Amino acid sequence: LTRLALLSCRATWSLRGARLMGFTEQFDVLLLTRKRGRVVRLFLAALLALLVLDVVGTLLLRLAPSIIIRSKSPPAWSWAQLGDFRDDTLDLFLLLILRTLLVATLGVAAVRCGTPNLTAAPAEVDGLAPLLLNGSGGGSVCEVVPPESGGNGAAQPTHAVKAEHLRSHALKEAAEVRKGLLVAAIFGVSTAAQVYVGVKCISFRGEWERDAHVLTAQGVLFGVAVLLINVESWLLKRLLHALTA
Repeated sequence: LTRLALLSCRATWSLRGARLMGFTEQFDVLLLTRKRGRVVRLFLAALLALLVLDVVGTLLLRLAPSIIIRSKSPPAWSWAQLGDFRDDTLDLFLLLILRTLLVATLGVAAVRCGTPNLTAAPAEVDGLAPLLLNGSGGGSVCEVVPPESGGNGAAQPTHAVKAEHLRSHALKEAAEVRKGLLVAAIFGVSTAAQVYVGVKCISFRGEWERDAHVLTAQGVLFGVAVLLINVESWLLKRLLHALTA
């Protein structure tokens, strides 16, 4: 009975811990159990699908007045319309293109800069096997694996081994800082894009006074645009975490 009670308590605390763990943490743990190639393909497919939805939503946002109001001709596509902030949506296409290129560039840079280059470390130091770097972030732990000894006991870490330990840890810490700065830049770009779309939605006029259906359709599409920016940013951050963990 005592053993059953202990097992029951352990199961209860495990379930409680799973509930306390946030969705993002559970998602990251799931990703780290997958193979790198599978993670890349999964996320690239998801980001591509979201990008297609983003393009379709922006296109519908521009064509909605001419679709709903039969007598209205389709909008023209000219550079002069980029300055019409309150009555035209061509600037949202330019925003989408610039945001996609900038975020993609920052994402590639985050993967390259956030992965420490440990290949330059010597294979063996004073007869000891290479350092094993475990963990991620600031909680990384380096272990020295001693080689096979002929009964004389395992070799003890030398000053050179300790120096290599500190070097590996410093490289990983520096990579984490660089990645954090680039992820913050991605967050800043996404936030700026959301603010721009939000301000445009608030001040937009277009055909809203003429037709309530246009107002409803374009209002929903403005909201969808902000939602897609959020989801794309979140997925990209999770991908970067998985690729540099």
